[in-house]
Amino acid sequence: MSFSRVAGIIQRSIEVKTGLLHDASFHQRIQTAVDWSIHTFKQEGKILFCGNGGSAADAQHLAAEFSGRFYIDRAPLFAEALHVNGSFLTAVANDYDFPTVFARAVQAMGKTWRYFGGYFYFWQLREYT
Repeated sequence: MSFSRVAGIIQRSIEVKTGLLHDASFHQRIQTAVDWSIHTFKQEGKILFCGNGGSAADAQHLAAEFSGRFYIDRAPLFAEALHVNGSFLTAVANDYDFPTVFARAVQAMGKTWRYFGGYFYFWQLREYT
């Protein structure tokens, strides 16, 4: 890969991030996710995440930040990445299909969770109550 190609990739990344800084709709979606998260934790709920491929790594990292420290020392917050149980993932995919894997995991968690964040290609957040 040539340096000019790498420079082009970096430039595109800068353009995407600059666009996000000026996108009011994106700002509102982030604020909504923050509000849902705060509400969830105030109700002693938990946040469940999942993802495919690299997005699974992002989901796992985000769950770790909630239960870890993330900028300030505070009590840990319950967040879990559903795909980290490889035995469950492969068993359900084998018995049913891949679209069913995360649905079954969420159903198995019962009513103690409040918020589900799914990461696929570009992240999408949905609330399930």
